[in-house]
Amino acid sequence: MKTFKGKIIFWLCLLAIILLAVGVLFMPRMVSGWLDEGRLNAVELAERDQFQYLEQSSDDVIDIVQAFSYLDNGGELLLLSSLEGENALGNTDLIKSVYNQALLAANYGMLVWISETGYDAAYAASDEFEPTEALYEDWSEHVHTARYYSLTYDTKEEDNTREMLNFWYLNFSDGTNYDYSFLVNASSYQIYYAEIYNSCTNYGMMLAQDYLADEDRKAISVQRTLYDEKDEMTREDGYYGSLAFYENRFFNGCIDYYSASDGRYVQGGSGNDYNSMTVLHMQDGTVYVEQQLLQSSSWYGIGIGFRGLGDSVRKLLQ
Repeated sequence: MKTFKGKIIFWLCLLAIILLAVGVLFMPRMVSGWLDEGRLNAVELAERDQFQYLEQSSDDVIDIVQAFSYLDNGGELLLLSSLEGENALGNTDLIKSVYNQALLAANYGMLVWISETGYDAAYAASDEFEPTEALYEDWSEHVHTARYYSLTYDTKEEDNTREMLNFWYLNFSDGTNYDYSFLVNASSYQIYYAEIYNSCTNYGMMLAQDYLADEDRKAISVQRTLYDEKDEMTREDGYYGSLAFYENRFFNGCIDYYSASDGRYVQGGSGNDYNSMTVLHMQDGTVYVEQQLLQSSSWYGIGIGFRGLGDSVRKLLQ
């Protein structure tokens, strides 16, 4: 009798194990099928405030400026990729595109001293200063860092829509002659902010620092300092004509690069946190492009880009 009961218990346990295995394999599919049949061809209503859309920000300059305002004001920033040295150099399309954009901005006159066809370095030279030939080599071969960011933020117009702006930050340096950084659009590669350090900027900005610190002398813009006539005798006759030419070059360069309809030039002073600024009138608003005097641990440089963006970039990299 005990043997018979033992066999019954054995077979019952075996059957339970088999049913359990079958249930694990097929029960989820069966339940899913029942749920699908119950919801197939049925429409359910949901409140709009229960979900959000995510949209890519446009490449319009006004929209980009507004997007960057969320960098320090409620936006969520993610570092999606960080490439260094050889790994960064491997992204040839990115490097070539940013290099070409920088040369384009220099040729227009917005950026300074990164190419021979931009601002001519001879205008910044003096009897005591000669720029090195290495400044005008193909500096794209010395990419140091390439970081890819995504900024998401809530729009004011749509409570349930979040927008996204993707951008690159790149740094180029040979460790000796130059150090260039650019913040660019991830798709169009248009430059929104640039920092330029080399022997030209170092010499010119040291002069600007001395002039701006002199309270007895009228504060002057970056261009007024860098392109001051060397000869005292010719200064009285040609000073203001020369100054106007280079101020207009920066002014017109910003208009051309960002395709503005019009604008005006604003000269900074000792009480301002910019050296010079171009106010761009776009179709849908106004954009401010500024020049700032910068100082690193060993060089003086110049920052050029959307007003206030340089401060945000430096916080970003800390």
